[in-house]
Amino acid sequence: MSIRIATGILLACCLASTFATALGLAAGQITPAVAILSLGFGAMVAGLLTWKMWLDAEVIRPTFWNVAAWSAFGVFLFHGFLWLIYVDGDAWMAGARYNLGDLPLHITFIQAIANGAPFWLENPIFADTPLRYPIGMDLFNGLLALVGVDVQRGLIWVGLTGGVCLGITLQRWGGAFAMGGFLFA
Repeated sequence: MSIRIATGILLACCLASTFATALGLAAGQITPAVAILSLGFGAMVAGLLTWKMWLDAEVIRPTFWNVAAWSAFGVFLFHGFLWLIYVDGDAWMAGARYNLGDLPLHITFIQAIANGAPFWLENPIFADTPLRYPIGMDLFNGLLALVGVDVQRGLIWVGLTGGVCLGITLQRWGGAFAMGGFLFA
C-alpha cells in the first residue's frame, strides 16, 4: 500500500514540474496562476492513478528489523532535513557544512522562479548563457513558493517527503537489509 502513496507523491511532483515547464515556456515566465494550475494538475492526475492502484494494495507486516530500519532511517531524515536551513537573526544558516556550496544556488533558482524571472532561466554563474542545470526540484519548490509556502519550510518538507518516499521504495525493494545498506554504506 505504501509504495502506491510514494509513487503518487513522486508522480505529482514530476507532473507538476513538467506541466509548469511547458506553461512557463509558453508564457515566458512562471506566474502564480501557472503554479496553481501545475500543482493542481499534478495532484489530480497522481491522485487518480494512485486511487486506481490502491485497489490491489498489499500490506507489509512490521517485523523487528523493519521497525529498527525505519527508526534509523527516521533519525537520518530528521538529522538531514530538519536542520537543512534555519534563520539566525537576519541570516540564513545551513545545518551542515557540505550544504554551504550547493544550497545557495538552489535557493537562488527557487527565488528567481518565484520572483517571475524570464523562463527558461539564465545561468547565474556565466552571464548570457542559458541554464543547463537540471532544475526539476528547484522548479517544484519555486511553484510552492509562488502559492505561498515559505522557501525554508518548503525545502525541509519536500526533503522529508522525498526521504520517506525513498525509504518506502527501499523497504519495498529489499526490506530492512536494503534500508540498512543505504544508511550504513
